[in-house]
Amino acid sequence: LTPDDLELIAAYNRTATENRFPGVSIGDLLQQVTDAVPDRIAMVYQPANNAPEITMTFRELNERSLQIAYYLRETLKLNEGSIVVLSITRRADLY
Repeated sequence: LTPDDLELIAAYNRTATENRFPGVSIGDLLQQVTDAVPDRIAMVYQPANNAPEITMTFRELNERSLQIAYYLRETLKLNEGSIVVLSITRRADLY
């Protein structure tokens, strides 16, 4: 790779941003929003092939995230502070 290629890759990977909520996990933030506006739309997904769009409320999104957390804790025996890397296809369902 040329130096220009390496700089382009480095620039592409500079994604760090300031944490506006230090000390608060994404799960805690999601729970706070869910408590405040549980039936508000959290996500809109437009599948390929012109299928109808799929929406998910904060309540539904939170329920699904709690299912994943439960699986990680109970099945994989991970605990708070464990680092988990997820690689998932971009789609509405998390199953």
